[in-house]
Amino acid sequence: MKILITNDDGINSKGLYALVEALSKYDYELFIMAPELEKSAISSGLTLRDPLKLEKKPDLIKGVPTYSLTGTPADCVKFVVITEMFDFDLVVSGLNNGYNMGEDILYSGTVAAIKEASLYGKKGIAFSAERGAIDALERGFSFVFNNLLSSDIYNNCNMFNVNLPKYPTGMVITRKGTCPFDSYYKHKGNNIYVAGGEMIWKKQDESFDVGAIINNKISVTPITLEQTDMKVFEEFKKLKF
Repeated sequence: MKILITNDDGINSKGLYALVEALSKYDYELFIMAPELEKSAISSGLTLRDPLKLEKKPDLIKGVPTYSLTGTPADCVKFVVITEMFDFDLVVSGLNNGYNMGEDILYSGTVAAIKEASLYGKKGIAFSAERGAIDALERGFSFVFNNLLSSDIYNNCNMFNVNLPKYPTGMVITRKGTCPFDSYYKHKGNNIYVAGGEMIWKKQDESFDVGAIINNKISVTPITLEQTDMKVFEEFKKLKF
């Protein structure tokens, strides 16, 4: 299997190195293409008006071709596909420094990378962990990766969003939960504002990603590009104007 590795924290992030190191233990062909700079919360944004600079980097792990691109995670995946630099089967994105749960899935550049791959019929897995807890990957990656790839669910879905608690006690298949931010814009003077906020943890059972993490379970959420409200569509599809 051929695996493209990317992220949204940038080519120099510790999480990316940890992910490459974890994957290098398998007999897969690996290729790295990551943003030159951090692109957190960029969602599926693409660079259309500015030029993109491709740069060959020293291998993060010996024998693994490593490149950076002055773009977004979606740019990185799209660039590899369109230029045919590497014909991958699976994109693995992360390790993100901080959870991507609930509403975060809408904004996450980490998750956007696997969405872009899905547009081209490729499979993808996004990995995120508690902020500052890169060592969570050591405790949970092999368990998730081995079990997920050998399961029937992997054959029936193209995209998985994985969140790793610091000390996992198990793994569950989840749905997107609710984890809003208490957001604010701090005024710095001269019409300058800085965004900030804190995650609001809402109690949920383990069938939701947030509930799984609260209970120290690895959350594996199958996701889709489908954005049609099927309930409304089915009810009103015969509506005439």
